[in-house]
Amino acid sequence: TGFNGGRLRELVDISLHVEVDEMQSAQDAHMVMAHMIIHGFRVAVRNILAERATGERDLEWRPGLFLDRDGVLNHFLQESVLSGEQFRYYDFTPAAMGRLGRLGHPIVVVTNQSAIDRGWITEQAVQSIHRQLVADCSCWGASIASVEHCPHLPDAGCNCRKPASGMFLRAAEQHGIDLDRSVMVGDSPCDIEAAQSLG
Repeated sequence: TGFNGGRLRELVDISLHVEVDEMQSAQDAHMVMAHMIIHGFRVAVRNILAERATGERDLEWRPGLFLDRDGVLNHFLQESVLSGEQFRYYDFTPAAMGRLGRLGHPIVVVTNQSAIDRGWITEQAVQSIHRQLVADCSCWGASIASVEHCPHLPDAGCNCRKPASGMFLRAAEQHGIDLDRSVMVGDSPCDIEAAQSLG
């Protein structure tokens, strides 16, 4: 993280932060860390496959990779991404997704999009962005199992807005994902809290 780590320092096992006050340097560090996370995930999955039991659940349920959207796959905008033109990938995204795709495990994007209920963007426009995301990832060699999004406001009391678990549970049931052996990649406290609540 940039600056001093903020709330993230209290939630993670290991906190690495770059003490800068401008976005480009923080994003450069973010890119390096993203490659490290992806490498770690590949190693973890290989170990799981090598050590897995032979029970029925192990044969049918697989580890999955859950990805936040804004700030992980594409540039984060403080005022939200409100159009396809504003949806811009990081330079490392194509190569990173290609590597993840070669693992052969379900990839699910989980994203809070309260801009829908705020009236800033329509549900149809968000779905259009997500269709393009899925198509782009397919071109890069990664098949996206699904894109789960929560349209609700933070105070709506829904069970899907992160850090609630609704989007994760829905995707796990639909795609046969074992949440205990899965990985969450995010850039905010709500992503970490969601992952911790799910084990």
